[in-house]
Amino acid sequence: MGASEYTDDEYETLQTSKREIAGNEEPARIADVRVGDSTARLTLEFDWTDGGEIAEFDLDSERDVMELKTLARGLGYDYDHLPYLEGETVTAVYLDGEWVPAATLPDAGPDVLGDASTGRFDPLSRAYRAATGRVGDLSTNKLLIAVIVVKKLLIASAIVYLLVA
Repeated sequence: MGASEYTDDEYETLQTSKREIAGNEEPARIADVRVGDSTARLTLEFDWTDGGEIAEFDLDSERDVMELKTLARGLGYDYDHLPYLEGETVTAVYLDGEWVPAATLPDAGPDVLGDASTGRFDPLSRAYRAATGRVGDLSTNKLLIAVIVVKKLLIASAIVYLLVA
């Protein structure tokens, strides 16, 4: 029994079927961004296939617009600069027969996808993720200002306590 040789098409089909499993994450490059009057389309390209996958967003849907804003913000762009996403690399997740950018999913992450598939959500991990996300949004300047303000408040409260006591 000898090893069989695969044609390029057969090899691509095998690679695709191996990766298209619900919840699977793969790096993808945003090859094209088309923003129309009512839809936005992102073409995602993977290194293991020649074709591109299209992720489409309805601009009349508040949810879809929020997903696009989250995606753009995660890559360091404003929502108004969606065309500049071309060439950026994102993590794509295979769900419901299509590839979507992971940043557009609520609470994106491998542990959340696993929880969602079983129907169980861990409130502690969601709270931790939300807190770390908020802390990550703080800039160094904002953090320094907050420390200085807290320090001044502590000094003022100590002086008031000494004067009253």
